[in-house]
Amino acid sequence: MTLGHVAILLAAFSAALGFGTLLPLLPVYLAASGAQGLWHNGALPVVFLAAAAVSAPLFGRLSDSTGRAPVLIVGIAGTVVASAPFFIQHSLEALYAYQVLAGLAFGAVAPVALAMLFETTAPDNRARGIAWFGGTTLAGYLSGPALGAGMAALSSQLPSHRVVQLALGTQAALALSALLLAVMAKRSPMPEAGALAASVTPVAGHRAIAVQAALLAAFMVGGFEIAASMYVRSPLHLGAKDVALIFMACSAAMIATQLVLLPRIPARAPRIELALGCITGSAILLAVMGFVQAHAILLALAALEGATLGLAFGLLSFEAAAVGGQGRGLVLGYQNAAFNIGQAAGATAGAAAFLTIGVSAFPALGALVILAGAFLARRPPA
Repeated sequence: MTLGHVAILLAAFSAALGFGTLLPLLPVYLAASGAQGLWHNGALPVVFLAAAAVSAPLFGRLSDSTGRAPVLIVGIAGTVVASAPFFIQHSLEALYAYQVLAGLAFGAVAPVALAMLFETTAPDNRARGIAWFGGTTLAGYLSGPALGAGMAALSSQLPSHRVVQLALGTQAALALSALLLAVMAKRSPMPEAGALAASVTPVAGHRAIAVQAALLAAFMVGGFEIAASMYVRSPLHLGAKDVALIFMACSAAMIATQLVLLPRIPARAPRIELALGCITGSAILLAVMGFVQAHAILLALAALEGATLGLAFGLLSFEAAAVGGQGRGLVLGYQNAAFNIGQAAGATAGAAAFLTIGVSAFPALGALVILAGAFLARRPPA
């Protein structure tokens, strides 16, 4: 692994870390600042996802025309300076500004870094590179809430805005390290245009289906996160620690599956079909979860949920990168936007369904995803 690859992985980790770091700190800061309306707890993460969804295709296309490295460096630099508004003036408005800037920067980092990693890795190791990228990004998402929760414990000793600044500053320091590594690293030579010919068939229709399937997989993640957390709290009446354990089991399985299984899938395997099968399996698991009350079984189902979705994400990322061709940055940008939009839509649908029909939301969401997946599977590539 080269210095450039380390920079790419650290950039992906630090950018993903920023999304989750703020989540446990929002209730503490909003309560201390006297902000009215609990809806800010939900609106602030959505602002991040929306900004990333808008910027990812734009930066992806820009990297196709100007080169990956300059766009990636701009994205990492954006991650570093995103917290500046809150350091200048700690306010709710500054938090919204941070989410906008951090989301825009993440939209530049995620697709461009993945395209760059794919193009600068030997063909035989590309699946492993995709797995490491996915695992590192998921680790950032998982570590963010843990970092934020640890910082929240300091709220009894420090003013709430100082705690938020400490968390954002820690994330910015990691991003700065990635920026310095990226500047220091020599740009690796790009592979020849025909280097993928032995392992992929660049069918244009596969690009659209890879993006649409990514939207469906992310919808499944968002729906699971919200519905499962609401179910564990009520009617099961379990505590926040139990919710955290379920999410940790899911996230750990997502990472492990990508790292272990994805590199072992043959290059000519039908990745989209396998991903849709994984998404269908995750929908069935979600439906079963509504009939389970034992905590140990819930943990096992959450781990299986993470395993199926983790493999689906890895397969779809590899497919989009492999068939992207000269427009790889744009295709991965659209896919990253689909990930963000799908997660936000799934979380909204999961919350609405659970509040409306209770535990019946589990099979309802699962059936919706299975039907959408069946529709995609029947569509032949253009």
